[in-house]
Amino acid sequence: MKITRSSHNQIKIQNAIFYLLFCSFIVALGYLSYHYKFSADWTFASRNTLTENTQKLLTSLDKPLKFIAYVPDEPMLHEELSKLVNKYKRFKPDTHIEFVNPDLEPAKAKNAGINYAGQIAIHLGKKSEVIEATDEQTIASTLQRLSRTKDRFIVFLEGHKERDLFSQQSTGLSTLANVLKKQGYKIQPHNLIRSKSIPDNTDILVIASPQADLLDGELKIIQEYVKKGGKLLWLHDPDSSDSLNPLADQLGIIIHDGIIVEQQQVPGVESAAAIPVIDYSRSPITKNIETLTLFPFTTMIEEDFDAKMKDDVNWQYDAFLNSLPSSWLEVGDKMEGDITFDPDQDDIQGPIPLAISLKKPLNTDNNEKAGEQRIIIIGDSDFMVNAFIGYG
Repeated sequence: MKITRSSHNQIKIQNAIFYLLFCSFIVALGYLSYHYKFSADWTFASRNTLTENTQKLLTSLDKPLKFIAYVPDEPMLHEELSKLVNKYKRFKPDTHIEFVNPDLEPAKAKNAGINYAGQIAIHLGKKSEVIEATDEQTIASTLQRLSRTKDRFIVFLEGHKERDLFSQQSTGLSTLANVLKKQGYKIQPHNLIRSKSIPDNTDILVIASPQADLLDGELKIIQEYVKKGGKLLWLHDPDSSDSLNPLADQLGIIIHDGIIVEQQQVPGVESAAAIPVIDYSRSPITKNIETLTLFPFTTMIEEDFDAKMKDDVNWQYDAFLNSLPSSWLEVGDKMEGDITFDPDQDDIQGPIPLAISLKKPLNTDNNEKAGEQRIIIIGDSDFMVNAFIGYG
């Protein structure tokens, strides 16, 4: 093809127009990148992007968000945690991260409730909570708790030789109380003789293994609380008072006499009455538990299939903790010397249910749904005391 002077000039004009448009595009791109922020996640399953629910939660928070990572001075670890926090900063600009070496600043770590390196304290305004996992669900759940404007009260029944909520002795519950406080809950011991009622703002009533009998009037108050939809956590040791048996009848459960023993003891645990649990139901209570849990000196709790009242109450039952098949319920006072399974003495072969949850829908006066009533009964309280909490 022969290039004439006219076609040569046309090519020059086309090139000039191209370079002018290209430069204009670069300038426009620079302007837009300076004034507008855009990012996209091209990773598999968008693993670097927060879910829509977490994004909405972050944008709803009206207080500064701060992550304090109590970790060693390792640059790569700091970089990875900074990348993690930046995902949250995209949707909440006043999000920051701080690093503290707990080995160099042990007093600061202790005051923050840090037990070992690797834990992270999340601060939302003046509230804080310590977490051990950095997955999105854990952080989102923590932020939801910290953002609550309404106080949540956990009321512990007292006056009957229950587990002492604030005792720092091995049999006390002070470690548990501190954990609940750090999670934003209000803890309140409560004596029914003094008050003659359960506070209206009670979110959960805890009955922690009373050793002395409740009075009939106290029992009626608790039964009325349950009847009206109150939530309950009931811990019943083998030697607990049986004055709450009418409450068990009301709930349609059976609390057996005896102690569960395990034929194949856990390595390093001398007592046959320390029951290992590795099989869990699909309950939301245990969905994140993937390891061994231990329950020392526990008894059998099960649904009363013959309870006539169940026809009138829409409870859903779930035995969410069960012992191993090698265990059995040892009935009677035979916890000395060689212990063997004896069906003639009414011993019950495992697996044994040692905890049961109950739930049913709650309705308003207009027969509209108003959430769920939830109740948990566990045949042990030792697993929560200072001496055992955290084991398994």
